[in-house]
Amino acid sequence: MRYKTVNLQPTTYERLRRYQFAGKSFSAVIDQLMDLAEPEEIYLDVLRVHRRRMKELKTSGGLLISDAKRALAKKD
Repeated sequence: MRYKTVNLQPTTYERLRRYQFAGKSFSAVIDQLMDLAEPEEIYLDVLRVHRRRMKELKTSGGLLISDAKRALAKKD
């Protein structure tokens, strides 16, 4: 079986460890947690947030291209 490395922040790792019991692997824990939420629900939540932000931008007079470029540069 092939494995992949996943980088986690220490706090996320500790939270994940709290779900690990009865000899469960991290893979089993993550699979179980992912089964609790459908991807479509998560995508819809992201879309709702995006739409709300777009409405806020429209009502506030918009966003300058230079501000958008600066915000994107910070994320990289």
